[in-house]
Amino acid sequence: SFGITHANVNINFELKAGEVRGLAGENGSGKSTLLSQIAGLYGSDSGKMYIRGEEYSPKNPVDANNHKVAMVVQELGMIGSLPASINIYLG
Repeated sequence: SFGITHANVNINFELKAGEVRGLAGENGSGKSTLLSQIAGLYGSDSGKMYIRGEEYSPKNPVDANNHKVAMVVQELGMIGSLPASINIYLG
């Protein structure tokens, strides 16, 4: 929650190993908040996350990274001459 604003209520999804998905929505709809929670930047007020069947509750980005979870933010510069997959790998 951010004050009286409740972000990401009743979110439920599953990703299988190797899957790549997109997340779309209007500005302010909670996309970055959700990804920040998954990446350990923000905590959650309620709910649970699971990775490989085990409860996942990262305390910070280093903890998330120890579970092989990381987030690449769009503000970082891309190397335009390289394909997107390489830019993602470089982080």
